[in-house]
Amino acid sequence: MRTAITSAIAIVAIGCLSSGCYNTPTQIGAAMTSPSGFTNELNFVGIGSSVLTRQNVSGAFCPTVQPFSVPFTLSVTAGAVPLTLTQVQFHVTDPFSVQSPPTIFDNASLTRVFGSATTVGTFAVGAFPFVHSFGCGLNGNVILHVSATATDHTGTSHVSTMDVPVR
Repeated sequence: MRTAITSAIAIVAIGCLSSGCYNTPTQIGAAMTSPSGFTNELNFVGIGSSVLTRQNVSGAFCPTVQPFSVPFTLSVTAGAVPLTLTQVQFHVTDPFSVQSPPTIFDNASLTRVFGSATTVGTFAVGAFPFVHSFGCGLNGNVILHVSATATDHTGTSHVSTMDVPVR
């Protein structure tokens, strides 16, 4: 009888302990660290040696139509969490430190241009083509300055910048 009672108590104790394992809440992120969702933040597609090429704009007339443009594609690579591109800003600086006015795409502008494609899914790459016009008052080789902001699912913003020569 004593063995049966001891066995019953052991079975009940094991049952209670094992059911407690299933009811314990898991705190994801509190004890664990996860990789950042903003990996390889800025990457220019199709430019080879990281130098962009300016293109002449036909019918250019300063200051209404600037004489040069630089097409480029901004790639955003999401890691373990999806990212939404929320702002892109760029401008050029010539060798004499003269800057063109910045071109700013806020969240509303990006949504107007790219629609729902501003969200890059988990482990996916989003390609965002842009063209920046410049030239009035800017001479010689210039540097394209790009700043991009993406937001993850928690609302955390990730900002990255890149300077690329334009020839």
